[in-house]
Amino acid sequence: MRNAAQSLAIGVAILLAAVPVFWIAVLTWNAFDGLASMPKHYIGWSLAYVVWWVGFVAAIVLARKFSARGQRPWRQLAILLPFAAGLIAVAWLEVQSWYDAKHLFPPGFFVAPYVIAIGAGWVVRMLSNPTVETDAQQAARGSL
Repeated sequence: MRNAAQSLAIGVAILLAAVPVFWIAVLTWNAFDGLASMPKHYIGWSLAYVVWWVGFVAAIVLARKFSARGQRPWRQLAILLPFAAGLIAVAWLEVQSWYDAKHLFPPGFFVAPYVIAIGAGWVVRMLSNPTVETDAQQAARGSL
């Protein structure tokens, strides 16, 4: 039952994040295509999308760490720095989305995949119960 609930939570998170991630992949491709023809206008967008992807990968790693009990990913600087950089890129993309009609998306569009991934990791963590040891296992460890 526990594995089914975890798999369902991860599956729902993937489906919810699929649309924004697909559109951001298309926009990333567009930014790099524009960088080849008009580099002056697309440097900021290309950089922002690359940093967004780095932050998204960090959010997935953070979600994976959150899903395991006993792990404290908020103390690991190697995960938090790319995640923070990704959040800065999210903020920049959100603000630019308000002012550029070509990139007009609903508020929170760029942060949704981050929140969904970390939320799924948190839900899986809550669903996972620690294994219960029997008296024989405790006696074998010497803690009975």
